[in-house]
Amino acid sequence: GYQSLEDLGYTMWSAGRLSEALNYYETCLQIRPENPNVLFNMAMIYRSQGETEKAVELFTEIVTKYADAEQAEKARTQLAELVPQNQQAAVPGHSILDQGRGESQAAAEAGGESQSAESQAPVGEPVG
Repeated sequence: GYQSLEDLGYTMWSAGRLSEALNYYETCLQIRPENPNVLFNMAMIYRSQGETEKAVELFTEIVTKYADAEQAEKARTQLAELVPQNQQAAVPGHSILDQGRGESQAAAEAGGESQSAESQAPVGEPVG
């Protein structure tokens, strides 16, 4: 079933078989396009392969379409690392990294609060 396809994608990624992982994840999206976890994992694979543009596109999709998903915050972190500040504006005066979050949360983070290292997955490592 669907979960088996997603699991196979994760297994292939863990084994370093990135093109096979992407094939499984793309099949998942054909069946269920609304899956921010699959999108995030694909973006991480693209990032590890140096395909930054594809990674940024998928991370941006997660942040904008799935702002309440747990992957949205992880995607914002990845975007912050990949996209220089001057390229993040999706809406004039607003950073794409602030979309989907309350102003107080964005303001608190802008005030210098940082995330713990535990909440960030290493680049190229599967997030399950």
